[in-house]
Amino acid sequence: DGITFTKGRSTSNGAAAYLVKADVYNTVFKDNDHVYEYGGGGALYFTDVTINKSKFLNNTTLSDGGAIYTNSLDIVTHCVFKNNTAEKDGGAIHGPCKIYNTEISYNTSRKGGAVYGTPTIINSTIVYNNASATNEGEYGGGVYYTYSYYTYNIYCYITNFNKK
Repeated sequence: DGITFTKGRSTSNGAAAYLVKADVYNTVFKDNDHVYEYGGGGALYFTDVTINKSKFLNNTTLSDGGAIYTNSLDIVTHCVFKNNTAEKDGGAIHGPCKIYNTEISYNTSRKGGAVYGTPTIINSTIVYNNASATNEGEYGGGVYYTYSYYTYNIYCYITNFNKK
């Protein structure tokens, strides 16, 4: 609670932190950099985590998940993701997490400018994200869904870009 992670740099997963079974509350992740083309998580790489009332600002990765990368059905609620970048997929978020009451804006990646994976999204704003990092993708300015067996509830889905 009340912690700021800034300017972390990693060639492994999660430039600021790698978490398993944790609760993250009222935390800021800013200007972290994952500098390896595999794995991911510009700020966080995690499994079985709940993130509440936290901010992810200006994080980057050479791989997937500009801010966060997860392989489990984690919960993200009342958060802000802004200006995060992934060279591959998921400008802000990569993975199958549940996203509630969250603002995801001005993020960029090859696929899924805001989110890539199989998320459940409820009462969230996804705006001004961009899928344009390379000519290999450019799909899903806002969200790129990879599977079809999850429930999709997107509200306030506004203005995202695919730029070639």
